[in-house]
Amino acid sequence: MKDWIVFEDKKILVVHKPAGLAVQNRSFGRPDLESMLKNYLKEEETGAKNRIPYLGIVHRLDQPVEGLLVFAKDKAAAADLSRQITNGQMEKRYLAIVCGKLKTREEVFLRDWMVRDGKTHMARIADRGEKGAKEARLSCRLLKQWDQEALVEICLDTGRFHQIRLQMAHAGLPLAGDRKYNPDGGGDSLALCAYALAFHYPGDQKRMVFELPKSKLKRFYRE
Repeated sequence: MKDWIVFEDKKILVVHKPAGLAVQNRSFGRPDLESMLKNYLKEEETGAKNRIPYLGIVHRLDQPVEGLLVFAKDKAAAADLSRQITNGQMEKRYLAIVCGKLKTREEVFLRDWMVRDGKTHMARIADRGEKGAKEARLSCRLLKQWDQEALVEICLDTGRFHQIRLQMAHAGLPLAGDRKYNPDGGGDSLALCAYALAFHYPGDQKRMVFELPKSKLKRFYRE
């Protein structure tokens, strides 16, 4: 557990979630990051052994996605970080391997409308006026082009369900290993990582920036 913790103090926890682990799990008996972190916090506490530690989930990553998450250790910090997400002050950057070739090295902006389908646990592109449709915006830039795949950096401007996976697939650049939106794509697992995270520290509002080193991103920085 400690190997996953990137930063910790009295107010926040920044964690590198591995791929395949759910942030929360409704199924009894299946491990999830929330339960593991609460157990870790309880073991680290001195005194009040029967007290359940507070852990505020501020944002999430899909189960097959690895990357950085910030958790709050008190309600005030949770409210502050949640406000930053609402106001667009929290920056999240992703690395992805997509199937296909990008036509430009210039930054590409995608804007779509999406609807979440609870029955299929997927999302789909929708018309702007459709009931339940929400705007989805992201930017994408090419980092490296291989033969039939490319490494891209993606910055989210909105945080919709399966947004990156759906928008990139809709743009003709589906993610490698995405069994939902690219069932014929290569790779055994989803090639998507939230590798950089920036926000203002709750309280003094000092800007904090976290980025996973290339040594932990060997799948993406291949030759």
